[in-house]
Amino acid sequence: MALILVDMHGMPVAEAAQVLEVAEGTIKSRCARGRSALAELLRDKHGTGYLG
Repeated sequence: MALILVDMHGMPVAEAAQVLEVAEGTIKSRCARGRSALAELLRDKHGTGYLG
């Protein structure tokens, strides 16, 4: 949810933290982990990336 609010809806980290009732650092770490997980999903079997 943090990744959706911040990256897809453009919500500031502070506002997302209030909405989700967690600390700003928690939002930052959840976004980082979410981005990393998405990157893994988008990599092809050769590690060159989804589009390349």
